[in-house]
Amino acid sequence: MEFDDDNIENEEQELGDDFDALYIDEDDAAVPDLLSKKDCVIFAVDCNPQIFQKQEGNPNNESQFNTVLKSIQSFFKSKIILNVDDKVSLIFYNVDKTSNLLSFNGINTVYPLESPSAQMIKDVLKLDQNFEQQFGFRNQKVKLYEVLWLCNHMFQSKDRKRNTMRIFLFTNDDNPPPLQERQQCIHQAKLLAEMDAQIELFPLPNAHQKFDLRKFYTEIIALDVDEINESLIDSSEKILDLQNRLRQKEYKKRPINRLLLYIGKDSIVGTKVYCPYIKVRKPFPKYIDQASNKLLKKTTKNICSETGQILYPNQISQCIILGGEKVRISSKDVQKMKHFQEPSMTLIGFKPLSQLKVYHNYRPSYFVYPDDFQVKGSSQFFHALITQMKAKNKIAIVRFQPKRGSQVRFCALLPQEEAYDEDHVQQPPGFYLISLPYSDDMRDLTKVVQHEEKVEVNNNLINCAKMICNALEIHNFDVRNFEDPGLQKFYAHLQAHALNEISPEETQDLITPDEEGMKKYEEILNLFQEAINLDLKQQFGG
Repeated sequence: MEFDDDNIENEEQELGDDFDALYIDEDDAAVPDLLSKKDCVIFAVDCNPQIFQKQEGNPNNESQFNTVLKSIQSFFKSKIILNVDDKVSLIFYNVDKTSNLLSFNGINTVYPLESPSAQMIKDVLKLDQNFEQQFGFRNQKVKLYEVLWLCNHMFQSKDRKRNTMRIFLFTNDDNPPPLQERQQCIHQAKLLAEMDAQIELFPLPNAHQKFDLRKFYTEIIALDVDEINESLIDSSEKILDLQNRLRQKEYKKRPINRLLLYIGKDSIVGTKVYCPYIKVRKPFPKYIDQASNKLLKKTTKNICSETGQILYPNQISQCIILGGEKVRISSKDVQKMKHFQEPSMTLIGFKPLSQLKVYHNYRPSYFVYPDDFQVKGSSQFFHALITQMKAKNKIAIVRFQPKRGSQVRFCALLPQEEAYDEDHVQQPPGFYLISLPYSDDMRDLTKVVQHEEKVEVNNNLINCAKMICNALEIHNFDVRNFEDPGLQKFYAHLQAHALNEISPEETQDLITPDEEGMKKYEEILNLFQEAINLDLKQQFGG
């Protein structure tokens, strides 16, 4: 069981709406906005002649280069719509014409590190049309460490505490460079890692030869925890799914909190808390001046209802009415009343797994992962604890306070071992944090639900229902295959408006029932309806 640690210091926390429900009290007057990091991505594309050859088995008869450009264009579109403050850049290497800040031969900076523009998105696909005249092909291979060096130089002006820095490397060449260049590549990769810049490889294999990462690239890239499997090492079909892979990497996975887990008085374990699912919502609109098209700044002023004077924060306090009089309570007093302990998790004990019921999970659950950056040895502790809890079918009960002033809750830690499914998707090791209800949260429904006499159904109707369930069963159902049609349509229209396109892209509603496919089971549905009618006649006559 292996744990991956991102070692990001002072990382900004991201909160979703579901996270707010657990981590922020409902009576909080205001919640401060937490700034998320800006994303800086450099696309480095290996432009050797083989990447321009038509692909066998490609449904559109495209070259690998054209597929890469389409994927990059899709990435640029998402950035210009979702977060225009993010920065992107495009670099071609192994080309004849040189243009870059460090004057390295064979490297051309097509787009510098800047916010994507509508013109950039329109022009990126045109780079394939006159490539030989505009960039040319190079006979001698470019030194890969110079590409990494250039990326490092481009990242130097960015604050790593405010930006996440990533290099997306596209290549179909898995052959290692000469020994001296290899050592320099490893050195440049270490320098990038020291500034929290991540190299992510997108291998481009051909139909006759697989891309083998183990020859060289495992020495310079940090493999994603979701991709450490044979699916990435043997990536003969990855080019066909390139756009989906890029979409998955649009947002870097970040912990929403880092807490210490106390085991007794003397033992402490570092943890990171992740949110497995966050509801994606439409972005909030921003107000602009109609004449100048500039963003407007919204300000709020509090005015006294009795005197009409403007009140400043230090002049405002809360109160409670006792005996007809207003008793003033300062904000510090409110904070003291809410304070129980420092934000942390404290182990209370263990319970059998059978005592954790499905209805206990009445709030969104979260995922707890070890953090060796806070406390060394946390991964080893997690491994031992998960193994023993799974062997004995136990859950852990913890006292949980995510932040100052938030509600203290009892939570269950449900262990999960590392595993891979048939699609090579990793199930990471760790604990699911399940918020347990208090007795006040449990409802007594016996007074609401009226107990009626047991309804008996004849066997003919039961058999018809079984036939419907078997006929309409959805095989290999996975929620990851279904996108929100409302969001897809919204962003398609927004994209068309931003890029001055004539009409928006067509979106496919994947949650629409397959009416054509259901027609072949029409006889079974009619049989079920007849069985219902017959049963009603037998019970009530007629």
